[in-house]
Amino acid sequence: LLCQPQTMGKFKDAFCMAVWKHLLRVHGNKQVMSALRQPAHASEEVIQAWADLQANAPAERLKKSSGVKVVLAERLNLFEIYSDAKGTPSIALTPEALSRSPEEFFGATEGAAAGVAEPLAEPLPEAPADEETSELTMLAEAQLEEALAEVAAVEGLAVAEQED
Repeated sequence: LLCQPQTMGKFKDAFCMAVWKHLLRVHGNKQVMSALRQPAHASEEVIQAWADLQANAPAERLKKSSGVKVVLAERLNLFEIYSDAKGTPSIALTPEALSRSPEEFFGATEGAAAGVAEPLAEPLPEAPADEETSELTMLAEAQLEEALAEVAAVEGLAVAEQED
């Protein structure tokens, strides 16, 4: 199901858009999560967007200690967060992200280039409410709850490590 974009914050949106564009250029549209912060493995746009987000973390309601995973987990409609065969946190584009362009999703205006999400010119049609759709919705909600619980656990761990 395609959904309307909702802004998370100027710098979070800019980072998500940069990661999306980057993953479109990577083989298999997936990558190890830690590579997104390494200039040898990520685009300059991703590196700069992450630096901008970190510099503006309080304005984005984000702890400076929060990692890439925390931000990207807010866009589970675009990014699939998983562990690869070696157990390394990784990220891939979802079918929805592969079916659209970042500019189409965030809007292709000057504001979108700065990471500000803008509504689409025409709203997407509502999906019919049938049993299959309801089951998919419940599955998506369960996956979202699971991912948010994992993010909360990671943030709790980061806070505990800072206190030590």
